[in-house]
Amino acid sequence: MEEESRWKNLRVFWTGFSHYSLTFEYLGIVDKEDLKKIRNAIQEVVEETKPFEIRLDRIVLGPNEKDPRMFWATIFEDGAVKIFRNQLIGKLAENGFETKEKNFLPHIVLATAKGNQLKGRQTNVRLRGKFKVEEINLYSSQTYAKGATKHKLLETFPFQK
Repeated sequence: MEEESRWKNLRVFWTGFSHYSLTFEYLGIVDKEDLKKIRNAIQEVVEETKPFEIRLDRIVLGPNEKDPRMFWATIFEDGAVKIFRNQLIGKLAENGFETKEKNFLPHIVLATAKGNQLKGRQTNVRLRGKFKVEEINLYSSQTYAKGATKHKLLETFPFQK
């Protein structure tokens, strides 16, 4: 990504393009029963949804401004994206699972920084580009003591329409 050169003086790990994933919702720590509810909800949503396009918006620092540890690419939450997220949250609730973060910002992790080197920094980079969402992947994540996070694909749900 050409934006990497803007922050070349920082020690960050840039996510490779083949590892980008769009996070629509953060579900938090869940047990096996909640995982069943999540799987059911996602299956119900994908059966009612056709593939849709998303547009990239800007680069921000995440997960929060006070203690940023990542560069995120955000998306425009318009049209099909807004409908999809509302359906997903609704189906999760219907299946007995409430999302933890009410003001979650959908994003793609571009880079992860060590320590507090992003603290006090700002970004003002607009992005261009769009891509088609044709499936939903459900991942589990494990964060280790040194800050590394490993993701494991649990299931893929292709849109049915």
